[in-house]
Amino acid sequence: MKIKDIKKLIRPLRHTPLHPQWLINRNGEATLTRLLPDTDDLVLDIGCADKAASQYVRDKANYIGLDYNDTASEWYETVPDVYADAQALPFAEESVGTVLLLDVLEHLPDPELCMAEICRVLKPQGKIIIQVPFLYPLHDMPLDFQRWTRYGLERLLSKHRLTITELHEDGNIGESWAILTNLALSKTLVWCIGNKHPLLVLAVFIPFLIPVVNLAGYLAARIFPDISYIPYRYRVVSVKD
Repeated sequence: MKIKDIKKLIRPLRHTPLHPQWLINRNGEATLTRLLPDTDDLVLDIGCADKAASQYVRDKANYIGLDYNDTASEWYETVPDVYADAQALPFAEESVGTVLLLDVLEHLPDPELCMAEICRVLKPQGKIIIQVPFLYPLHDMPLDFQRWTRYGLERLLSKHRLTITELHEDGNIGESWAILTNLALSKTLVWCIGNKHPLLVLAVFIPFLIPVVNLAGYLAARIFPDISYIPYRYRVVSVKD
């Protein structure tokens, strides 16, 4: 069984403690709904995958999901509205009202070029919503190139004349610990299944450990101080000057 098949199998559990990334998924939808503007301008979702973000765009908004051909066709088996490179956007200058860049920037070999392209197509006072992982394992390899701190994001956006209006650090000690632990457990289980390793006898208990770790992380996050030096993710909202 391939990793993408396992992901599809457990996807219905993503909003329950049975899912390894429950703590990541728990508040994601409500946050995205709040951040997306109530506008009839074009909303461009770069690296859209299965276009999940489209369900949170207002009905009157024009949504376009864009993804790279190889990524969509070979990796995720999805069908975007537009096949294109995020570093060479096929849109006119100042034609887009809002850009979504959700868990994409770390996968681009030249993020500076992508940001320049976004600024080119974004209207004045247009909004860009960026989400990037920080304390998170390598994924979609070999196309996983970098991580940013909040200070790196501030520098990147300032360089392209984008003004930050919101910057959130998701995760404290308890949540980040639980997420990394569950991802390690899940990867171990997948590896044992794929390699038919004798440790699979012990690995069958991993699905029962995952909700325990999730709930322990959830409780720990409410006990420990909200210390932001080990976030698992950053979410930034910026406006074009």
